[in-house]
Amino acid sequence: MKEGSVIALYYAGRLTQFPQALFGTAVATVSLPLMSSSSLSSGFDKMRDVLGTGIRMVLLTILPASVGLMILARPIVALLFERGQFTVAATAMTSCALLFYATGLIGYAGVSLMTASFYSLKDTKTPVKIAAFCMVLNIVLNLILMGPLQVGGLALASAVASFANLSLLMLFLKKRIGGLGIKNILPSFLKMLLASSLLAAFCAGSHGFFKGGSRLVHMGITIPLGILVYVLTLYLLKCEEITKITKRGRFLS
Repeated sequence: MKEGSVIALYYAGRLTQFPQALFGTAVATVSLPLMSSSSLSSGFDKMRDVLGTGIRMVLLTILPASVGLMILARPIVALLFERGQFTVAATAMTSCALLFYATGLIGYAGVSLMTASFYSLKDTKTPVKIAAFCMVLNIVLNLILMGPLQVGGLALASAVASFANLSLLMLFLKKRIGGLGIKNILPSFLKMLLASSLLAAFCAGSHGFFKGGSRLVHMGITIPLGILVYVLTLYLLKCEEITKITKRGRFLS
């Protein structure tokens, strides 16, 4: 491993945790009491509705954040950290780690929501057992990927392990409550995927337009306009989640 890899992973991890905490953990925190009360009073039908709403909200917010971090990894890291002893080489290493960490954002956020679902069922053992298995998987993937990808391999191993964690949690939860309603989410997910693709194209195009200019201006214009592109695309596609927010001022109820 190259010198500075630990610091690169640290800074990239902190940047990844920002949208995860802002959206993923927030949705899980709000969903937990709703799922707990619904599972006690109305059985699993109402709980599945609340869980489905939580999944939609995670996808709505985390998907564009993941895409944005991947496309804008280098300029974001350069703007925030590149000064003094944090050199261009350090920026390259940190942005590489950020790129791979960002691929796992949906996994990280989804794990928080699924873990909250198990907690609402008074089951704390299953998430811990799955997390232990995925920790071992992460270690194995670290050993495999750190050679060819260096610091990026460690970040990618974490991302893959997060998706494995999410997949196992969803599998066990589906058996427990009789389904997750994923088919109902698919139409909205495809619209979010299209909007995120346009967001990615816009952010990639901004590189050439602002090349050689101020990093602060670049990010100060690109990020808000990118969000606007994403939201407007979903609005034009009549995405149910955006419609609920604009009409009611909230999504989770």
